[in-house]
Amino acid sequence: MTPEDRRDADRDDDPAAAARVCAEPVSAGEGIVESVGLDVTHDSDALLIVTLRFPNGGRSRIPLAGPTVARVLERLGLADVGELVGRPFSALAPALPVNAGD
Repeated sequence: MTPEDRRDADRDDDPAAAARVCAEPVSAGEGIVESVGLDVTHDSDALLIVTLRFPNGGRSRIPLAGPTVARVLERLGLADVGELVGRPFSALAPALPVNAGD
């Protein structure tokens, strides 16, 4: 997704707008990555916070630890976490840990 596509998706304020400009297929009702940001744990470990937006307007925040972020970026062939914006959650899901301790 180009910066122009991302800008257009944001300007539309339409949860499906990002899906229209994203290369991955999107299922009906699926969350789209709306934004990414950083947070810190009580142990001072950095987390990437991925905010998903759903067609009904709902939002979910998903915290991802460093190793998980690295797996997601590698799997998708991305160099920057900002490139996650506009992608469907299903593109990220296969790289996420199955167990909380992973």
